[in-house]
Amino acid sequence: MPNPLVVAMPRSESTPSIEISMDGDLIVLRPNGQLDLETTYSLVSAVDAGADADASVLIDLDGSGARPAADHGLRLVGEATATQPTIDVVAAGVVRLSSPHSHWMIDLGEARFCRSATPISRRFVAPDEWTGIRTIWATREGVSILTDTDAIISTSTRWIAAA
Repeated sequence: MPNPLVVAMPRSESTPSIEISMDGDLIVLRPNGQLDLETTYSLVSAVDAGADADASVLIDLDGSGARPAADHGLRLVGEATATQPTIDVVAAGVVRLSSPHSHWMIDLGEARFCRSATPISRRFVAPDEWTGIRTIWATREGVSILTDTDAIISTSTRWIAAA
């Protein structure tokens, strides 16, 4: 059944936008174009609001609409307990998800991410240290990434944006 709700910001080849749709109880965000800072902040806020409202939010980076949890057997272990901001915009199209034990640098524009024990600049990440990604999804229980090789990498760290 087609999605009954689709909201798209006006766009052109040079204007970044985010298409927002619903697929059942799943909020789907599709970034279009090269994200600028304003659109990156908007995306971060939209994911935070959806997850905070107890919805599952999918960031579809490759247009496949690959679904989370039920279709991929995702089961997060533990309980997300973060109450402080965990997600930072570090550049246009680039965010960092931080937990006490790891940091995820997520490059939305290049559809890739890397994990590290300490926060690092994306400029210091070697090309072979990046992992290609297809989708990201966030819930109250945490954040998961579906890689190009269909592996699922998850954390119980919640996606919480600064107010």
